[in-house]
Amino acid sequence: MDDNKFLEKCVKKAYKINKAFWNFDIKFNVRSVLTRKDMDKEWEGKTQKWMVAFAWNKKLIIFAPSVYEKLGCHKLESYQDTVTHEMNHLFYQKFVGTYKPLWLSEGLATNIQKEMNIKIKKINPDFLLYTEKGWHKKSYEHSYLAVKLLLDKLGKKKLLHLLKKYSKSPKKDNYTKLFGPYLKVF
Repeated sequence: MDDNKFLEKCVKKAYKINKAFWNFDIKFNVRSVLTRKDMDKEWEGKTQKWMVAFAWNKKLIIFAPSVYEKLGCHKLESYQDTVTHEMNHLFYQKFVGTYKPLWLSEGLATNIQKEMNIKIKKINPDFLLYTEKGWHKKSYEHSYLAVKLLLDKLGKKKLLHLLKKYSKSPKKDNYTKLFGPYLKVF
């Protein structure tokens, strides 16, 4: 397999999906890495085995397809979903100006990537975190379900409108004021 061609194909598809959702363009760089040490260096810290990619500051960093399964805990079949998910973070960061609230950023990215086969029946608000402090792998399911419910209840247009209002003052108190009433249903 040609890593560069495979990655390029995934990036093009992910960009198309995300642009259709967000309705604007972004500029970004993609870098594939071949070792966990390189991932840790890009992350500027130790990464866990489940972390196979991240997006921040107009950069998408991901393991090259040829090492994706070996260095992470995901199958190669999920590579496209991972690129789509991470690219969504770049669009979110441009739209909002921050990655916060983390649960909303992750929930949107997870909803954009695909339908998720979740095992939970009820959202635990303790997993809907504003920042990465206390983030757990299970937080993805709760974030996915919370955003899915918000999209079902509000629709994409209203949710993006709330995010735009939040982006004018991306602070926790403004987030609580704007999103608090909707979070009570969880």
